Amino acid sequence: HQRMAEWPQALKVLESAMALPGVKGGPGAGKGKGGKPVALDQRAAIYLNLAKVHAELEHTPEATKIIQDARAEFQGSTVSSQIIIVDAEISLKRGDVQSALVLLKSVSRGDPYYLKARVATASIHLNHRNNKKLYIRAYEDLVDAEKPTISTVCMLADAYMRLQEPEKAVEQLQRAELMEEKAIKDGLISSGPSELAGKIGKAKVLMHKFTDAIEYYKKAVTKQPKHVWLSLALADLHMKLGRFPDAISVIDAALDQLKTQEGLEMLTSRSKLILLQAQVHKRAGAVDQYTKSLLSARDNHTTILARVRGEAAEMVKQQRKVAANICQELARHLEDTKKYDEALKLYQEALRHDERHADAMMSLARLHMDREELDEARKQCTALLLHDLEHETATMMLADIMFRSNDFDEAIRYFAQLLELKPNNYRALEQLILLVRRAGRLVEKDRAGKLGEAPRFLRLAEKASPRAELEAGFHYCKGLYARYSRNFHEALSELNQARKDPEWGSKAIRHMIDIYLDPDSLPPVTTILPASGPEPEPVRMARQLRSELVSEKPVKIALLAAYELLLSVNKVSVEGSLVKFTEVLTTDPNNVSALLGSSYALVLLKQDAKARNHLKRISKMQYNSEEAEELEKSYLLLADIYVQSNKNDLAQELCRKCLTHNKSCVKAWEIQGLIYEKEASFADAAQVYEMAWKFDNQRSPAVGFKLAFNYLKAKRFLDAINICHIVLAVQPDYPKIKKEILDKARAAIRP
Repeated sequence: HQRMAEWPQALKVLESAMALPGVKGGPGAGKGKGGKPVALDQRAAIYLNLAKVHAELEHTPEATKIIQDARAEFQGSTVSSQIIIVDAEISLKRGDVQSALVLLKSVSRGDPYYLKARVATASIHLNHRNNKKLYIRAYEDLVDAEKPTISTVCMLADAYMRLQEPEKAVEQLQRAELMEEKAIKDGLISSGPSELAGKIGKAKVLMHKFTDAIEYYKKAVTKQPKHVWLSLALADLHMKLGRFPDAISVIDAALDQLKTQEGLEMLTSRSKLILLQAQVHKRAGAVDQYTKSLLSARDNHTTILARVRGEAAEMVKQQRKVAANICQELARHLEDTKKYDEALKLYQEALRHDERHADAMMSLARLHMDREELDEARKQCTALLLHDLEHETATMMLADIMFRSNDFDEAIRYFAQLLELKPNNYRALEQLILLVRRAGRLVEKDRAGKLGEAPRFLRLAEKASPRAELEAGFHYCKGLYARYSRNFHEALSELNQARKDPEWGSKAIRHMIDIYLDPDSLPPVTTILPASGPEPEPVRMARQLRSELVSEKPVKIALLAAYELLLSVNKVSVEGSLVKFTEVLTTDPNNVSALLGSSYALVLLKQDAKARNHLKRISKMQYNSEEAEELEKSYLLLADIYVQSNKNDLAQELCRKCLTHNKSCVKAWEIQGLIYEKEASFADAAQVYEMAWKFDNQRSPAVGFKLAFNYLKAKRFLDAINICHIVLAVQPDYPKIKKEILDKARAAIRP
């Protein structure tokens, strides 16, 4: 019960133990039932544990009384110092630091509990008084004894490491190493496994002496080839330094060494080596080898699970968790490579190993959602929330499932309830903004003049905390809302205030780059590209921001660099972007972003047939929420190509597919309007352009012009005039609108 922090239950058990014959002092002390003796250390343990439990339950008077009774009962015995240490712990619990130090000081050198008392003293100096000098002094006292031990010297080294003084730690560790070698030579200890080599290597790494650390690890591995943790440390260091072939070489040698060994320890060591091997291949970009290593780790762990069957429950549970983690990682990799069916089976396998594996549950739920298997997704989210009521991602995904089930009001209400309780929950606010955008409700005010959900909760967050204006999450959410409201200048300003934040910065930068590198700003397909030209300002800004994405995957950085060339809009740069997109597709043929970028480049280079083939491939892929933006743009570009070749039905189908996932998509409404306009269905065209104008937040003069034109053709002259005035207020010199629409509409309403 104490180990599980179940204090009330522990109290009941210990009080029952205290009531047993022979435990308490007085007549009969030390004599149990039938006159059998009760060991002194057993009696003392009951007193001390009871005092500790009372202290944990904040029963200070009871804890103090039991300790006083124990000191009186066991005075002068072998356990008296142990009682003093517990008394000090209880004093510390009630905030009396000075009394705790005085008590610990009373334990004299030579006492069996002297070491424990000095360690407790050191901890108080560091954690309660922040006195680093006295913290180290406590450990130096142990080492300055007449006969310092390897253990006490290592404790001093650990203390130096805790204070970030690796140089002094190395001195002590090397001293301990010499002591160990002498003790082995004198036959005082056996030459078994030692952790000293690993500690010295780690300290050298902290000192940034990487070459020294590598050389030290190499010597240690040569000296102790059977000690796998040394090979793991050396290979891990090679990997972190980008020396991937060296890391693989060390791992292969260690795996060869294990072939001569048998048993469970060998299998677990093998698992650790193979998993590290997988990470090295992953960092090196060797996708096939990464997959092979993970499959090998999975097979090896299947053998381990068979071996531990019948062992202690804790060991079995631990190994099952490792197996679940392997399946989860392998499934995630297969999902990234678009092998969704195989990924789904592996997520399920992970949950068979560990039914509470949160990452596997969420990944499986997301995969079911992408496959439109909403009931299965709901089951996973509900199961996770049974174990963790406050799991934010599961809560948000459950709301998303409601949205996918066309229960928009319920989904938005779900987030609204979260934000009413905690207005500064910026993750929930971010999800609400994304949700209302997809639901087609991202408006400043509704028709009744009431504030929309997103602006209302942004204001609520601002009012709820006086520090909101200083919080990166708040500025990120404001920037997100401004971006999707087509107010790009304000979006950049707000996101810029979040871009240095460790939590929100990376996402803020990505949104800023997306604004600067917006493919909608590409010229019409009929444009003849110049041979070369200067780098546009938005591209220059995007390139600067890209350099700040230090934790982004290399493939994503490469794609951003390719889009920069694409948006430079000259023949040389567009051809250069096509080369870069092709390089990505060589290693990842189903990369949606690369296929989309290639398609844009091919359209600009007048190679529509090749572009169409790429886009058709994307349209047949399973929809997934992580690539939603790229998939949406792909559907729209293909729809645009179909409209130009008069394949209006196919274009309409793609627009509807796009609007299923994002009802606020301006371009989808605009393409549908163009189709109706070409068919001379001006009333229908006007109705669809109204939606495009609404979701564009009345900011695009081009959309406004099309809406006004179709109002004119549908004989809605007053509406046409109103739209013309709005467009001219945004851009007074917008071509043709005054002469071709405004003047004609005015003439039509004159008697």
